[in-house]
Amino acid sequence: MIPRIRPQALLVAAALPAAACQPVPAPDPSETLADLFSGAAAEWIDMSYVYDETTIFWPTARPFQLEVVSAGMTDAGYYYAANHFSTAEHGGTHLDAPVQFAAGRAAVDEVPLARLVAAAVVVDISEAAASDPD
Repeated sequence: MIPRIRPQALLVAAALPAAACQPVPAPDPSETLADLFSGAAAEWIDMSYVYDETTIFWPTARPFQLEVVSAGMTDAGYYYAANHFSTAEHGGTHLDAPVQFAAGRAAVDEVPLARLVAAAVVVDISEAAASDPD
């Protein structure tokens, strides 16, 4: 999920007319990351996608696998649902850690959260995409 209105962790690279881009106001210096992630300083939009057999993965990666362990009534008379799943790390929308391409660099859990939040531009192409989704 990413904040929509103020500091954002979204990078969009495209050739679009300037009219489609709206600058996002600079963050209020009194707002902290705690404010941002509590929802007090931003609107949140979940941009994640479902991980399933349709998820796109790096070409050499194994595909998503789901094994249903249980999905029904047990012998004891209660419902129980459980699954095993496996997924490659380079699939769908994700963060590539610096260590992915450079030995000794930061892993995902070592990237400071503040490095993932910045001012951004909201690009609204919904009107153009309505008539041409490609």
